[in-house]
Amino acid sequence: MPLTVNTVPGSSPTPQIVSPATVVQRVKKGGNPSATLAIAYTDPILNIDQTGLSFRQRQGSSGPEFSFDTGTLKLTLRQEVLVSNALSACAQQKWIAHEQGHVTDNQQLLGQLDAAIRSDPTLRPIFIGQTWQPRTAFAATGQTIQNAVGAIFFKLTAQAVALRDTRAEYMRVQRDILKNCPGPFVYEVNPGDNLSQIADFFYGQASAWKSIYNANQSVIGNDPDKIFVGQKLTIPPTP
Repeated sequence: MPLTVNTVPGSSPTPQIVSPATVVQRVKKGGNPSATLAIAYTDPILNIDQTGLSFRQRQGSSGPEFSFDTGTLKLTLRQEVLVSNALSACAQQKWIAHEQGHVTDNQQLLGQLDAAIRSDPTLRPIFIGQTWQPRTAFAATGQTIQNAVGAIFFKLTAQAVALRDTRAEYMRVQRDILKNCPGPFVYEVNPGDNLSQIADFFYGQASAWKSIYNANQSVIGNDPDKIFVGQKLTIPPTP
């Protein structure tokens, strides 16, 4: 086939220990603008190298034209793992183990890109049909390739995240931390948080907010609806 898709999975990243706000900001940038509760995140970044693609030219009835001829589209995966520095060292390791699953998922899904690119309705006419286009559209075609490949990759990673980041998996990690990590589990309040959301995140029960409030009343005060960004709340091992 004229087109070769070369995927490079890259190495496993060293986790970065960052502020809770940085984790939330990266999650939002990664495609979840409503995210507020986030303490760890894996960011997959795909480098799309088109320099190995060759195009042919001809003089068409309306002027110079080009079409894809042959060559290699090189796709290199780079990943960053971010973990909140508000977590204890033990809790950080529990979440790093979870994020390693995302790292592996992203590396494995690279094997799906070749078929997805060849069947994509935007890319198929370029690479498989080798459609002739006006020479003036050359730069735009390069951008189309960039955008379409990026969209394919984003869709695949989003599907992989949805399969791994289930409520059951979150509850497993949180129960592991609350049961096996020494010392209290401290959560730092992020923008948009409320006690019901936090209780749902840790226990799977929004109604368990009272347990968190009772454990932190000296920090929160008399009104459980008024928690503030940066407050550090102790999460009881059980609701």
